Amino acid sequence: MFTLPRTDALSWVLQLGLTISSLNGKVQEWNAELNTLSQFAETQPHAAYSALTHGIYSKWNYLTRTTPAIENLLTPLEESIK
Repeated sequence: MFTLPRTDALSWVLQLGLTISSLNGKVQEWNAELNTLSQFAETQPHAAYSALTHGIYSKWNYLTRTTPAIENLLTPLEESIK
């Protein structure tokens, strides 16, 4: 049976009870939220910015503070923002 090597990031993810597939699912969910916000921002830019900075960024901030070396999993979000 194939097992993944236990890197520091993977150990933290497993300790938090998360799996890589669940994190990828969250990233896809947040990416969909970003797409919705970008459409909303065309008519309500201030409200969309507030939702982004006070809502979505808070979730990302918590995840990045509690799970070290997770940047590579969040790359699709960075690309969506650009």
